[in-house]
Amino acid sequence: SEIVGTCTIPVVMANNWSLPFAELVDWSEAVIVIEQRFATNATAVMEFLPTDPDEIRRRKEKVCAIADEFFNTEERRVHGFLRSTKAVVQRRIRESS
Repeated sequence: SEIVGTCTIPVVMANNWSLPFAELVDWSEAVIVIEQRFATNATAVMEFLPTDPDEIRRRKEKVCAIADEFFNTEERRVHGFLRSTKAVVQRRIRESS
């Protein structure tokens, strides 16, 4: 939450990583996801990072919006957690019906 709170574009270098509030947030427009196999190859990692100023601005704006809605205060983090939990429970109920 510290990275998101500063409106910095998160770079996730892991396979099958679940991001916070994934049931509620479309992280694809905010984070950069790099497969773990590239983690030791700096050149490959750099190729995944956006260079277009408009894309960088859009991603930063999305990160800021996510931070504002879900992370900037303890109350928002708790509320986000409860909303996320509710979404998971509802999805599991639908799947089991």
